[in-house]
Amino acid sequence: MGFLARAKDLADHPMMLPVIVGELVSTLFARKIDSSDRRLNGIEETTGMHTFDWRPKGNPFAMDMLQTTRSLNSCSATLGVLEMRINGLIQMFESILRYNDYICEAVPPDRKESLRQGQHVLKDSIDNMINLCKSLLLRVVYNQKRATTQLAVVSSPSLKLDPPGLLYYQYRSITSCSRKITLRISRLQPILGA
Repeated sequence: MGFLARAKDLADHPMMLPVIVGELVSTLFARKIDSSDRRLNGIEETTGMHTFDWRPKGNPFAMDMLQTTRSLNSCSATLGVLEMRINGLIQMFESILRYNDYICEAVPPDRKESLRQGQHVLKDSIDNMINLCKSLLLRVVYNQKRATTQLAVVSSPSLKLDPPGLLYYQYRSITSCSRKITLRISRLQPILGA
């Protein structure tokens, strides 16, 4: 709401309300991105898939795979929707910038001067909001990549087997291999005359 403090001359500008709403909506988007970032950090801590010493490192074999996969899918879907909405907000701000000059020309002559005095404040504010939205988009793309990477780790077949199951699988594999070797040796014994 810093825009309102600087925009005394724009109280009656027709584009002031959309800019204020856009500022509020971008703040809401930033909070949702922060929420997804916290969720992804929690999953990184649960899986131990980070290199930071000050953050906890969990055991990936002890986590609930189904819940973690659902959480990652939900986070990824939320980030995709945010990306679409932020792009729409950028388009709205760019449209306001394009039509701002036309609006000032269309008002009655007695109001033109008051609108022109605050025009630069409105343009500066819209430029700042576009830059904010672009930085939010960068954060969304970064978190989407994190979610995709974490989903690949959680979906990894090696994590779906718990350590005892993994050991049993390795034992079965070794047992099967030794049976095949024994069978081949027994087939070769009559040929070799042993």
